[in-house]
Amino acid sequence: RESALILSVNGECQNSELDVREKYWISRYDSYNNGYNSTIGGQEKIKEIIENTIVIDKSKFITTIYPVDNLEEINNLLSSARKKYYDATHNCYAYIIDNGNIQKCSDDGEPSKTAGYPMLDVLKKNDLTNVLAITTRYFGGIKLGAGGLIRAYSSSVSTALKDALFYTSKLLFLYEIKIA
Repeated sequence: RESALILSVNGECQNSELDVREKYWISRYDSYNNGYNSTIGGQEKIKEIIENTIVIDKSKFITTIYPVDNLEEINNLLSSARKKYYDATHNCYAYIIDNGNIQKCSDDGEPSKTAGYPMLDVLKKNDLTNVLAITTRYFGGIKLGAGGLIRAYSSSVSTALKDALFYTSKLLFLYEIKIA
């Protein structure tokens, strides 16, 4: 038996004893109850790999966004990106996994908080989880300054996310309420 807080039709909260019959994950947004009441969780995930390239003041920014599930997968993708773009000036990244409990970003040689942190901020603002964003920069000969780098890295990730397909995984509880 689980105890739960139920919001009744008139808006009053009540404690009730419930029999939880079944728990399972759904991968769609429940538009009938706005994703509330019967679900827990609900951060969005990307469905497939996205790649985007933008050029700012002759610097080329290649952003690849991956759906990921664990740190081992992230480390493998980072390693393969470094091998693929071995001649790049920077391979900056940001990731969020485990419903936001694990987050990390790297500037990879760019000035502090001008690359990885803005990328992570875009992922957070889009309420994403289980996602890795890697932005590779080929320096074009013109220094962008701190503000320019922040705008470039965040724009690169934002632009890539415009092409993304999203889904929401939520934990759904089915209850049987017995009134005696």
